[in-house]
Amino acid sequence: MTSREVPVAAPRAVHGAPTARRGDHAVLATRRNSLNLIRLVLALAVLVFHAYPLGGFTGKPTLLGVGLGGWAVAGFFCLSGYLIQASRDSRPVETYLMLRIARIFPAYWVCLVVTAFVFAPAAYVMAKGTIDGFLTSGPTAPLDYVLTNAFLRINSYAVGDTLTTVPYPVAWNGSLWTLYYEFICYLALAVLGVFAWWRGRIAVLVALAAVTALAVGYPHVAPYVGNDPHVANLVALAPYFFAGAAVYRWRDRVPLTWPVALLSAGLVVGASALDPQRGPVLTAAAFATALLYLGTVLPSPRWVRGNDVSYGVYIYAFPVQQLLVVFGVHTAGLWPYVIATTALTALAAVGSWYAIERPALRTARRRLDRRSGRSPVEAVPAGESVAAVGGPAAVGAAVDADRAQVGAVATSA
Repeated sequence: MTSREVPVAAPRAVHGAPTARRGDHAVLATRRNSLNLIRLVLALAVLVFHAYPLGGFTGKPTLLGVGLGGWAVAGFFCLSGYLIQASRDSRPVETYLMLRIARIFPAYWVCLVVTAFVFAPAAYVMAKGTIDGFLTSGPTAPLDYVLTNAFLRINSYAVGDTLTTVPYPVAWNGSLWTLYYEFICYLALAVLGVFAWWRGRIAVLVALAAVTALAVGYPHVAPYVGNDPHVANLVALAPYFFAGAAVYRWRDRVPLTWPVALLSAGLVVGASALDPQRGPVLTAAAFATALLYLGTVLPSPRWVRGNDVSYGVYIYAFPVQQLLVVFGVHTAGLWPYVIATTALTALAAVGSWYAIERPALRTARRRLDRRSGRSPVEAVPAGESVAAVGGPAAVGAAVDADRAQVGAVATSA
């Protein structure tokens, strides 16, 4: 869900401002930017959005007719497209893929194991008063939950006979499903980067136009692909990813200045107000530009700039929220519940970063350095971070669609 690897000239800015200048254009500084902070805010926005259904609270926060979670996910994909295109442009395909795998999978696998063998047993004991029968209860045994979901495509949301009496039953992690589509976008860039024609500016605009047209016209296409929800989600999310990639490719021509950011934000607001379904996707590049501008001007704490915990927040928030519901924390009210889940999720995210994510990236980099004969580089670039976070079809719609899908699992379990 960072930025040190973006290969852009980055003279140290005065007074800590996270911008650099190239000619007459403001560009994103390679190290001194606030993208980690922005991604962290987006991950927390997803947490707040999920707090309503998970805690059994009525309503949901929306903006311009789109759920807060939808905007956050779209933002993740925009930033991811920018950073991952930068990574692909600066590395051979095998190096690029190894770093992408190191960034996504180790923490993801640990999250599955912690959910299945720590959180779920605690919920089971809370409900049953004993651990007896946990390993063989319910439609999905704990080990099956880990194995069937191991390669990002979520095939089971349930762990044993747990979460049967909570407001949002059965599902232990309704956020992880988005990572599958994000990784498909990573693979798409891996393949496209092989071709010389992809290295030009026009190619990425053609790709963005194509995926945007497909997203807007998808209702007419859906019957021809069997109304496959996986295709629908990928089609809905791809425009945001490729919008970020396009902004990266055109970074020398599109200045990250306040007039451009203001115009971009105005386009997003206007289009979304007129058409909440299609407006956001049609202005995805403008949305990406506005977010990246914030990355150049917002002050960020030094620790946040050097440590990307947004991925950990994204993957642990949902199970932490469910576990606290089991223990009745939600009965104290929405905001006490949000504060408690934020605190515990932050602990899990920081632990994941220091114990799993950063060591995995360093190990991958050392192996690559040995293979290439270079001296190992100690620093872990924020640019190796994932944009965690995934996203809803047509921005907000797939959050609700996924909720319905998980609900169907709950009723059929």
